Order: sequence, then C-alpha cells, then structure tokens
Amino acid sequence: MRVIIKKFIAIAIFTGVMTFCFTNLFACKANTKEYLYFTSLKFFNTNFGVTVFADKNKDGEALERLFYDELCAVAEQVENLMSISVEGSDVSRYNRSAVGEKTQISELTACVLGQALYYYEKTNGAYNPAVAQLVDLWGFSPRFKDVTITAEGKPYDRQKIDGEYDALPDEKYVTAFVSLTDLSDFEIERNGEDYFITKTCPSVTVDGVEYTQALDLGGIAKGYVVDECVRILRENDYEYGYVNLGSSSLSLMYYYDTDIMEDGSWKVSVASPTNRQPIIKFKTRGSDVGEGISTSGTYENCYFVDGKEYGHIIDPRTGRPTDNGTVSVTVSGGSAMGADALTTALCVMDLDTAIEFIGDELNGVAIILMRDGEKFKAYSTLEKSEMECSNLISDVQHLSVMELL
Repeated sequence: MRVIIKKFIAIAIFTGVMTFCFTNLFACKANTKEYLYFTSLKFFNTNFGVTVFADKNKDGEALERLFYDELCAVAEQVENLMSISVEGSDVSRYNRSAVGEKTQISELTACVLGQALYYYEKTNGAYNPAVAQLVDLWGFSPRFKDVTITAEGKPYDRQKIDGEYDALPDEKYVTAFVSLTDLSDFEIERNGEDYFITKTCPSVTVDGVEYTQALDLGGIAKGYVVDECVRILRENDYEYGYVNLGSSSLSLMYYYDTDIMEDGSWKVSVASPTNRQPIIKFKTRGSDVGEGISTSGTYENCYFVDGKEYGHIIDPRTGRPTDNGTVSVTVSGGSAMGADALTTALCVMDLDTAIEFIGDELNGVAIILMRDGEKFKAYSTLEKSEMECSNLISDVQHLSVMELL
C-alpha cells in the first residue's frame, strides 16, 4: 500500500486494482478530529488496514488497542482457520484428507464456507472455491509467491527460464483437475456444536500420482475479516472510515467530509489495466454497516507464454485462465465477502451471461471493462454522467434491469 501526501493533505491509497481518493482527510482542526490509520502486514501476506475518523487525543489510544487487540485478532483467527498457507488450518487439513474422510472444522469456517457454497450456487459455479488444484497447476497458488512457504515441488511444475514459463501446463493435468472442482455433493454437517465436511469428490490419478479435491477460500475469507471488523467498529460507535485487507477486500463506512464538516462521498477510482492510473472514477456514500467493494482483474497477477497473457482467475469449467475479453470487474454494494465472490464470478462469465446476471441478481454498482483494441469498453450500472472516464475508455454501455427484459 502506498500513501501519497500532497499540498492540501490529500491522500490517495492504492490497493492493487482499486484506488480510493480521499480529499482533505486531515484538514479538520476545528473539532480536533481526523482520520486515524492503523495497518499491519502480518496477515494473509498482505496489507490489513483500518482508517477511522475520530478525535486523536480522546480516541487514539482506545482505537489503537481496538485495532491490535480485537481487529487483528479477527484477522489472525481467520487466517489460522482458513488459509491454505497455514499447515494446520481447517482448509489445509481438508485438502490433505482422503476421499471419504471426514474433517472437523470450526463454526467460523463452516460459516464462511457456507457463504462460499451460496455464491457457488448463485453464480451457477462461476465462483468456485474448489479450484485450488487448478490455481496451483497454473502457478498462482501461495507457494509460488510467498517466500516464507517451503513446499515440495509437484510432478506438474514447470521450469522457468529467466523468470518466465516457457510452456503451458500439460493438458492431461488440466483435464483431470477440472473434475476435482465438482461440489454437487458437498455438504457441511452439524452434530451438536461440532461441524464436519467430508471429501465426496472422486480423486484422479495422473502418471501414477493420486490427486484429490482442494479448497481455497481466499478472498471470501478476507472479506469476512473486513465485514467483521466493520461490525466491531460500529459496535464501538465509530461510523466513519473503512477497512481493507489486501487489494480485493474492502468495506466503506460513511465518509466524513472534513472540508464541509458533514457527511460526504468516497471517491473511488478503478485502475487502468495498462498503466494502473485511474481509468474510471465514481462516488459512493458508504453504508452504516459497511459497503463492500472489490475489483478482480486478470492483469494484476499474470504471466505471458509465447506472447499470450495468462491471468490468475481460473475458469473452473475449462480449467484454464479466463479468456473472454474481460480484464476487470468492479462491484460495490453489500458485504465484502459477496463483492469478492461476485467480481470473480463475473470475470469468469462471458459478457452476455454477466450482463444478464447483473440485471437479475445484483443490487449495487457493477463495472465491467472489456478490451477494445488499445482501449477499453465499459459496461456499467452507473450512468455515464455518474462517472469520470479517462481517454482510455472508448465507450460506456449502461446496464439496467429494464434493458434485459
């Protein structure tokens, strides 16, 4: 995360594929309140940040204790239970289990996994938490980017030449691992206060090595952390600010405009896939319970083989990185968990399916960016007059339920 302080104490916080611009945040001297920012890099190998508008002299120490004692505790608990990078987590233990084996999980993991299954069904499988084997096959799992993880190589690992892959994964692994994404018989079992999941998906064998289904709750788990932290802040009577965990999980409470001393609007910018500069800007007021915002972009984590780009968002139906022309999707509204799942799903869907889904299912803002030569075409639930578009936007098509009827 990068913080830039300009002449009028304007701050721009860049979180990967989204830019959040907050003007005059520290200019409120009349009532001694300002935006207080707390951050940690301890969780999920990314930035965890909390920004709250409060009286520094009166609330500063209390907020600092709240951040480290309660909010960081939420992040730590979720990481220890659901991260595939933590060997003893519920998810890691399930991933190592054999077909037919029952794995006991915490109530919290059951809650988040239940939400993942909800979005799996809601999006007709476009969002699928069981793509972990495919993500690893294509070189996008944590073991390829987190230097703190020591893991043995896999038979399907590819060599890199000068830091770049010179070949794609073997098709036999792609085909085999697609079958491991089947969640049709997946259930969460409750017995009193205990929760269990059983691996029902059949295993596959490639070149004599058996592989079983693996889950990755990824962003939706981080979304839970963000949503829960907003709940705790509101419980402590803080209503202005935001919480973010990484570049794809963020929730906005209300924005206090320190220049006019009243509620204002957050200014949100979607970054350009080519130069990371703002390509679209729009305003939102946030929410009393937090307004989730997420952007998923194929370009943010990708590599090239023979001049073709391969991004980290995997289509569970084909077993390959998405290749439908969509380069990013932004969703604003509802929970951070939901926003993260939906941006992933909309990236996977073809354009017509995504537009239909937005019209029928989405209650909030959605912006899809599609390649259009050297520029990008935007499909948005916002009117063009409600956005500021750079010259990299060739056209804006407004989406509404009425247009889909």
